[in-house]
Amino acid sequence: MGTWDVLLGSIIAIAGACIFLEARTFPNLAGGYPGPGLFPQLLGVLFVLSGLGVAGNAVVKRAWAWKPPLSDHPSREKINALLVVLAVIFYILLADTLGFIPMAIIILIALMFRTGVSLRWSIVLGIGLTLAIYILFNRILHVPLPSGLLKYWL
Repeated sequence: MGTWDVLLGSIIAIAGACIFLEARTFPNLAGGYPGPGLFPQLLGVLFVLSGLGVAGNAVVKRAWAWKPPLSDHPSREKINALLVVLAVIFYILLADTLGFIPMAIIILIALMFRTGVSLRWSIVLGIGLTLAIYILFNRILHVPLPSGLLKYWL
């Protein structure tokens, strides 16, 4: 698996570099403001960093031949990954009906509690993070989020 990780990480890093270089050719807006190339350039940099991280992690793991402790339960990790995918599907199916705020709160609380966060902190963080995301995207960046049932109260 380490060889494949190094290969995949290298491909991702090279693709990110190509994206970054191509996005540099995009025009800037008048007055020196960033143009349409800003977001692809940021993504290119993130691809490069992610690819280098995947490849570097594989090299380090191979060098130290790390073995997981006996207490790790890979089946629990697989179930948690499956629950994240199901949460995304759940959100896609019900966000227009229920709205972003209730869906995000439910999903965040459920996933945090499942991964070992106490119920009290899951509730506090679920509500707090949802409101922070809502304020950032809907109020500051003016990105429309599904209002669902809340359109009658907001």
